[in-house]
Amino acid sequence: MVRLSPLRDISKRKQSEKALRESEERYRDLVENAHDIIYTHDLDGNYTSINKAGETITGYTVEEALRLNVDQTVAPEYLPKVREMLRRKVAGERVTAYEIEIVAKDGRRIILEVNTKMVYQDGVAVGVQGIARDVTERKQLEDQLRQSQKMEAIGQLAGGVAHDFNNLLTAINGYSSLALQRVDENHSLRGYLEEIKKAGDRAANLTRQLLAFGRKQILQPLPMNLNDVVTDMNKMLRRLIGEDVALTAKLDPSLNRIQADPGQIEQVLVNLVVNARDAMPQGGNLMIETGGVELDQEYASKHVGVVPGKYVVLAVSDTGTGMSEETRERIFDPFFTTKEKGKGTGLGLSTVYGI
Repeated sequence: MVRLSPLRDISKRKQSEKALRESEERYRDLVENAHDIIYTHDLDGNYTSINKAGETITGYTVEEALRLNVDQTVAPEYLPKVREMLRRKVAGERVTAYEIEIVAKDGRRIILEVNTKMVYQDGVAVGVQGIARDVTERKQLEDQLRQSQKMEAIGQLAGGVAHDFNNLLTAINGYSSLALQRVDENHSLRGYLEEIKKAGDRAANLTRQLLAFGRKQILQPLPMNLNDVVTDMNKMLRRLIGEDVALTAKLDPSLNRIQADPGQIEQVLVNLVVNARDAMPQGGNLMIETGGVELDQEYASKHVGVVPGKYVVLAVSDTGTGMSEETRERIFDPFFTTKEKGKGTGLGLSTVYGI
């Protein structure tokens, strides 16, 4: 029989302890340097640990986070989902990655892709360990791409229909004008012909807006300064908004010139101003601003279709009632309007989008 000396036993134990410490340090370094949030909480939802990425992404320090509960950080509408996932985990069910939204310390909404596993002690579940990846930017880009593709498809359809419809209107308006020239003021048919001409003109206006949305208008781009457009339209815009709305223009004197169709720029300005006016039925303040901005690669990478470079900005802001998230998602859809029937075509902002 071979017997190990106590000295050798102690030496092996020391080596094992050292290896364990080194393993724990490597794990700790891995957790602290990870780009994803790594956290734990007990079965009541009280956080028991969080790494540096968790601090950076949520804005809460470790000390602050450890005083919080899951109910205080997860967006209210996602709490039932989180509780259901925990219930399934405790029951031993397999749960794949799922998405939730949390509310950061500064109030921002953050979309997380979460993977969790149960933490056991002596065979009994005592908590949850989770890895959460911030996918907010990715989701925003996906939404932008979907919106862009949707608007492109609608634009092609609307532009094609409007083009064909415009050909029909050319004949209707042309022949009604000729007929009006052939009948005198007292003719029994004159009133009918005038109504046909008015309806044709209104339809032609709608068609022009659809063509603008579908980017099928005939353009006449010219070198121009947006400041000149705003200044020249000032009186007309004031008549549009009425006396209850105060109009202020903040124009950048060093603004660069652009190449654009003057008629389209005027149409954009009118549509935005009218939309702002309608959002302030009790009156308010309306601001038109111009300026220059340089968009870098980082900005372009987060916004579909944007190329880095120098841009000129035309901004219209108001103190109106605002809009819901549901409305915001549809504001550029042709014929979508929140106004009463007969008070809006639903083409104002879609025309702006198309231009």
